[in-house]
Amino acid sequence: MSLFLPQLYLLWFIAQATIDLMGLDRAPHLSNTPTVADTRWRSRIEAWDKAKRSLSNWNKNPSTEMAQAIAMTAKNGHYSIWCTVFNEHPQVIQAIITEYNGTYTETNTHGMRVVRSNGII
Repeated sequence: MSLFLPQLYLLWFIAQATIDLMGLDRAPHLSNTPTVADTRWRSRIEAWDKAKRSLSNWNKNPSTEMAQAIAMTAKNGHYSIWCTVFNEHPQVIQAIITEYNGTYTETNTHGMRVVRSNGII
């Protein structure tokens, strides 16, 4: 399937409107700095830090129990961060997917989600 230029522009416009509406491009080091009430960037940084510390713990004790404990911690949010940090550890990815009720579970051999037919994720 190939997209024509007007369709690509429309997709870009919708994506950019979503970014602008939700403030997804706000970060302390960018020109579009967060507002006082906007703490999403801090939450993402904290989740990334927790995930990296959990990866360190996993590397010391790779067990089913550790995978389940990591998954319970991951359930606090930022699913994609946890899946990125643990992308080379399918046992942990599977535990995270199980912990997130209703998560689409079809993945490839690298633990990444397979896109559903018609592109609906």
